[in-house]
Amino acid sequence: MEIWESLEDWQKLLIGAGGSYVIYYLIFRATQSARDSATRFFNASFDEKQHELPHYMAVVSDGEIRVTRPDRSADSIELSTLSRVFVVTNDGGAWDYDVWFVLEGSKNILEFPLETYGSDEVLKLLKQLPGFELRGMNSTSNARYECWPNSQAEPIYS
Repeated sequence: MEIWESLEDWQKLLIGAGGSYVIYYLIFRATQSARDSATRFFNASFDEKQHELPHYMAVVSDGEIRVTRPDRSADSIELSTLSRVFVVTNDGGAWDYDVWFVLEGSKNILEFPLETYGSDEVLKLLKQLPGFELRGMNSTSNARYECWPNSQAEPIYS
């Protein structure tokens, strides 16, 4: 008969002379195991190579903004057709792109994440638009913020 077979055996062990040591040991091992498991989980979850998001690239040139997606497809918008600019946020957090620029023109729409290579140049250009206001950058919810023309004071929820 093993010592762990019944509740009475557990009680005898815990009440006996070595009971407090056994309790300490069990709690220590459970805590150590949980800590080690959590450490392994977070190290694996946030490893840069495993967590790297696909890359977008934006280029501003000759009156247009061109964005190349991770699959190498590309789209562009002519600045002369630009009619509205939005920042769209989502609750994707660290697992996905959670801030997107949406440029709406009379012919098409161009979308790209904040982390796009070259987005600094795009933002520099957008800030030159009269009345442009960068909004929604600290949002962690699913929302759409109109930045230009800036006719709304609150986010537009989609």
